[in-house]
Amino acid sequence: MAYKIRGLVGSSNLSEQTASILRDAIKSGEIEPNTHLVEQDIANQLGISRIPVRKAIETLIEERLVVKDAHKGAFVHPYSKKELEEVYSIRILLEHVVVERVLANWSAERYEQLKTLVDRMAEVDASTQKQSLDDLDTLFHETLWAMAEHNILAELLAELRSRSHIFYFLREQSYFTENVGFLDSHRSLLAALNSGSVAEAKAEMTRHIEKAKHFIENYYAYLDE
Repeated sequence: MAYKIRGLVGSSNLSEQTASILRDAIKSGEIEPNTHLVEQDIANQLGISRIPVRKAIETLIEERLVVKDAHKGAFVHPYSKKELEEVYSIRILLEHVVVERVLANWSAERYEQLKTLVDRMAEVDASTQKQSLDDLDTLFHETLWAMAEHNILAELLAELRSRSHIFYFLREQSYFTENVGFLDSHRSLLAALNSGSVAEAKAEMTRHIEKAKHFIENYYAYLDE
């Protein structure tokens, strides 16, 4: 077995706890893409039966972190450059709609709300708290989506963002520590929004999203070396 699962499992909600442990291990890179998830191996490591493990894997399949082959079993979602391109190209289009709707009712209050999040990013130690930065990045975009006041648009973007996180199996490098432009990218996006120019804000949003996409591409190229 190529991976070791860390985490203590209590006596209740075993399937939820197991799903959480596996989810964290996948997103942190402890369990790598294409890894075969064997129910009995996982059950043995956690000291539980296979039933909650099976349910946990089903949950991760629904979240698209895991894929299942009818004959070979469950595997951590593999990296696909084509899927990455599809996810990010659609996301850019939808984020442009967000920009249009947000700027239609832009205000000093909206600026301050987003600036508070960017200021919080600046206070985080990127070398030890990359999860905190990821959470703030998520909150920044979710706040923008909420400002757009379009529920279906927000749902679609949340789904695309979730799918993009499939590609963040980061271990040797970190988007937040190696990509020194992470904070500057958010500051530039906020400044573009505050300029009131839809065209400028759309262009900056495109740069912002493509920066993350290019990092993922470079990361996998690094792993293939």
